[in-house]
Amino acid sequence: MAMFAVGNVGTGTLGSGARWCEVGVGGRRLRAQGLAARLYTRGEIIFSPGAERQSVFLLECGLVRIFRLSASGAETTFYYVSPGEVFGAESLLAGDNEENFAQALSPSRAWKLPRAVFEEALGRDSAVLREVARQLGRRLKLAENRLEDRVFRDVEARVARILLELTERFGSSADAGWMRLDLPVTQSDLATLVGTTRQSVNTSLRRLGDAGLLAREGRRVLRILPAALRGVANATLG
Repeated sequence: MAMFAVGNVGTGTLGSGARWCEVGVGGRRLRAQGLAARLYTRGEIIFSPGAERQSVFLLECGLVRIFRLSASGAETTFYYVSPGEVFGAESLLAGDNEENFAQALSPSRAWKLPRAVFEEALGRDSAVLREVARQLGRRLKLAENRLEDRVFRDVEARVARILLELTERFGSSADAGWMRLDLPVTQSDLATLVGTTRQSVNTSLRRLGDAGLLAREGRRVLRILPAALRGVANATLG
């Protein structure tokens, strides 16, 4: 039996605060190994750049942002971590010092897995190894896509692509082809994903809304029409 169950940890959902931190089967297995999860408040930094990583985190519930700061203080968001995913593994597996920050964007619970526990699980259980490889492979693909987008697509197309990406991972069905995206992500957060300014993101969102491709519900919920938005997302420069 695996020492932990990547991809099967928590049972909570991003859209229901009271259920964010229920303990699933994977969490009970981790407790049986004498490990404990920690609850992080919204905005709290889970780890920051520093010494060589000796542990990996496994998100049980909530939402975590992985980002980096430039020398001037500008932020670049790389990806979001959802329940059942590991983070901090890249530096550990590469044997490098940590260069990223991890920040809880909502109340989140994560397990801190010592290097020995993580490596033993990878060696013992092929299903865990495949799942970790799948997660890391998806993040590499995202990085490749973002680099391509910055070269070949304008800001509006990049915003559309990020919205589709987030909707595919975190959205829920609404009606008549619409999807609802309910995430604690600001326009500034979107700007660090897209590689532009908050003002440019605001302009793009307004234009997409005027075109009938998205609409707001309250302060943070977006209704998105994915089929129509893909036409904007696939447009290239020139």
